Amino acid sequence: MKKILTPLLIFTFLFSGIVIASADEDIASTTEGTTATTKRLSEIKEKQQEKKEEIQNRIASTTEKMAEKKEQIETRKASTTEKIAERKEKLKEKQREIVQNHVNRIVDRFNKFLENLGKVNEKLAARIEKMEEKGFDMANSKSLMTEVPTKVTQAQEEIAILKESLETALDSDEPKNLFEISKEFIESARDSIKEVHASLVEVIKAIKASTKTNQGTTESEETATTTESN
Repeated sequence: MKKILTPLLIFTFLFSGIVIASADEDIASTTEGTTATTKRLSEIKEKQQEKKEEIQNRIASTTEKMAEKKEQIETRKASTTEKIAERKEKLKEKQREIVQNHVNRIVDRFNKFLENLGKVNEKLAARIEKMEEKGFDMANSKSLMTEVPTKVTQAQEEIAILKESLETALDSDEPKNLFEISKEFIESARDSIKEVHASLVEVIKAIKASTKTNQGTTESEETATTTESN
């Protein structure tokens, strides 16, 4: 019996060892497979994380570039706006300068013209005085002459107002309106100078009329004298 059991026990022991070894191999294989799977999953997760970070970096880089581009555009826009403002201001200054030079030339011309009329007035006054000394009736001429100084003063005031209006208009933010503003005062000053000239023309006419009247009177007196003598 012992002889029969002994080989049986040995077989059972050996078979159990084989089973256990096989089971261990299966467990080891399963464990190894699980480890490989886990490692692969880990690698996949790492790649996914890397891809995600790469995408995030791209987005951040693109956003940063867009911000830089926007800032450049804003800077360029601000620079352009500033340049436009500077050009407008320079244009305004140029317009002011053009108007100022134009009006100053007109004022100088008006003053020169008025000065010449003043000289004419002095000559006419001297002429009236001499003719009066010679016996001419210069009452009308002298009466007309009294109006001249008043009109000269008025013309001088109009010219002064023209200069003052120009200085005020030059401070305006709309230099394009300077010509229109100045034009009104230029016309007013010109009209006042024309009145001075017209008054002097009337004096000259009166002087000529006095000369003719005196000549007619002289001829009449000479004729009367001759008739009496005959």
